[in-house]
Amino acid sequence: ISNVTAQDRQLWAPLGIHNYTSRVQSIYDYDTRVDNFSLFGRMTWKPNSAFTLQGGSQLIYTVSEVIENPIPLLDFGTWQFFDVAKRTTADLKGDRKFGWCNDYLRKYLYLTPWIGVNYNLTADMNLFARLAHAKKEPAILDWYDSSRGPLLQAKYYPDSEEAQSLNSESVNSFEFGTSYQATNFMANVGYYYTLFDNKIESVIDMNDRRTTMNAGRALFQGIECEAKYRFKNVDFSSAITFARNRWEKMNVKEIFGSDASQVVGKVVPFSPERMVTMALNYNFNSRQSNQARLGFRLNYWDEYYGTYTNNYAVYEKIIGADNLPYWVPRYLKAKLPYFLDVSAQFSYTIKAQKVDVTFRIDANNILNRADNFMRAQYAIDYTRNDKLAGKYNWYVLQAPLFNMFFTTEIAIH
Repeated sequence: ISNVTAQDRQLWAPLGIHNYTSRVQSIYDYDTRVDNFSLFGRMTWKPNSAFTLQGGSQLIYTVSEVIENPIPLLDFGTWQFFDVAKRTTADLKGDRKFGWCNDYLRKYLYLTPWIGVNYNLTADMNLFARLAHAKKEPAILDWYDSSRGPLLQAKYYPDSEEAQSLNSESVNSFEFGTSYQATNFMANVGYYYTLFDNKIESVIDMNDRRTTMNAGRALFQGIECEAKYRFKNVDFSSAITFARNRWEKMNVKEIFGSDASQVVGKVVPFSPERMVTMALNYNFNSRQSNQARLGFRLNYWDEYYGTYTNNYAVYEKIIGADNLPYWVPRYLKAKLPYFLDVSAQFSYTIKAQKVDVTFRIDANNILNRADNFMRAQYAIDYTRNDKLAGKYNWYVLQAPLFNMFFTTEIAIH
């Protein structure tokens, strides 16, 4: 016997006090579980005071699982949920059943060894080198879609054209360099060579649907420079990176709508090749109980591309000889203007026996420009009304404008 009256069903059931709507509109309900097990070891050999050899390895076993929770079906005649009839994302697929572990379970086992050497040229200067192998397993969001279910695996669905199997991403890296460290000054310069195999690449559309693949082999290499200096009340730090990130080989014929032959040799998107960060601070410290600090920061990057071909298409409407409209593509370079953020911060701290009070003023993006973008995204926009509607395209995120804010922090100790 139902306690829901006809008036409840008519006025309140769809939106009101019984809260049916949120449960009816749910297209999925799932839990995720990730178990990581690892064994690791490290050894050190020091034949003399100047030379040090270190090595180690880690054995990692990862289990990722998705547990889909059945969703009760609603009887719209009585506004009561059925006790037996339920549905899940897997039910929408038709050929899979709820809880089949082959679809909802991923297991990864890998070994990640490394070795490094250090040689002291003097008491303040040394040479170093390191060789390492690492793995990165696909995350749950890479192989499971909340509304479409798990990714079909080729070994279980060999006849399906959509089936594929995501493999772990392998990373082999080598680096060497030199460093110098004195009482108030530290600097190091290093070269790195990092090779990615089965590199995991993902894009996401405007409906938060994620598509992932093992794109291919990419080589990241570059020079990194770092320096820190401190003298009396002044401290300075900086880091500069000159990189070259390129695709060497593709595992696929097409990557997110782009021909793979047009991607090989191009800059890996979303990875800037020029990066500079700097910070300069001055501590007033006029009194031991009251401390004032003024700081400036700079963050800069360039050579940032937003598509895999490093180009993007702009469709222009023209009228042909037959007086009919045509959309003609015009290809432009998908490179963002350089990003530059100059900011400043002033803080004043009052120290008491049990309470510290800090007043801080931040000024961010002081030199913001009209074309100052933070990053790019390769996504689908279903709201467009041109030829790019429903297709992957290049979109950019505007950097914040100049802004200031005041913060007060109270620390009790």
